[in-house]
Amino acid sequence: MIGTGTGIAPFRTLVKSIYDQHGDWQGKVRLFYGAKSGLDTLYMNDQNSDLTNYYDEATFKAYSAINPRPRMDASVALGNSLAENSAETWALMQEPNTYVYLAGLKKQVAVLDKVMSKVAGSEAAWQALRKQLAREGRWAELTFQ
Repeated sequence: MIGTGTGIAPFRTLVKSIYDQHGDWQGKVRLFYGAKSGLDTLYMNDQNSDLTNYYDEATFKAYSAINPRPRMDASVALGNSLAENSAETWALMQEPNTYVYLAGLKKQVAVLDKVMSKVAGSEAAWQALRKQLAREGRWAELTFQ
């Protein structure tokens, strides 16, 4: 799951649903969230308060990407966070039971494309995987300007 700003809101419910519906969940849940400042993560709430009520620490990881400077574009920090964890993210995307969800600003898709193209070895390799995920119904994207 990848979200920026208010795009993070739906993921709280999605994480809750995963653990509620699959009490014996053994898969990995990864959440990348970014914002221009800590104030923009209000939709996230505190990972150590409400999210701890419905996720399993052994299978869930959240990667915060808050910009070091308030007026900086949130995509910069998100790109850095994705790049730092790109090997694991790429490996997970190769798995047949991985689903990718993006929500938030449309420009984050370009950030994801850039990072994943690099780890895939080429833009063509990344686009092929992304198209496969979409074709198989494992890619969902809700973005806005």
